[in-house]
Amino acid sequence: MSELTAFIPRPKQHEVLAYAGGRMGVSAVPGSGKTWTLSRLAAEIIASGVLADDQRRAGAFTWPPPKENYVYEALQDVLLQAIILHRAGYDTFNWQDQAILRAYRWLHEQANFPAKGDDTWQPHVVNHFYGTNFPAPVPSAPGKSFGWTDWVYGTIPSE
Repeated sequence: MSELTAFIPRPKQHEVLAYAGGRMGVSAVPGSGKTWTLSRLAAEIIASGVLADDQRRAGAFTWPPPKENYVYEALQDVLLQAIILHRAGYDTFNWQDQAILRAYRWLHEQANFPAKGDDTWQPHVVNHFYGTNFPAPVPSAPGKSFGWTDWVYGTIPSE
């Protein structure tokens, strides 16, 4: 078995890794480091919290990412399962380095895509369990699997 080594990017690879604009081309020249560079970019995207398979359903990779609700739809059931297991004594909201929170941070900070429509119940749950302050409309719309979270987990408006 080979020993793992640290990835130390060359100057041109640094440029690619730091790029945050629209489309980008990566040299296909043998030995240019494209495999390492693209693997690193993919790992950073996944580690950021995106639900990659559900985001992929929105279309080809572009930046900024398309604003489709596939990720929110997937998170509806994730949140409901987390609530049920949390009530049974499991520390679900801290599993996998707070994976649920990372997914919502990605939606808000990277994709700039707050919940809308029948996904507006979700931020109330996330804000309750993580102490965050994601936009959470009142009243919120119930989703396909859960609802009334603005009443159950929301904050009481001050008068």
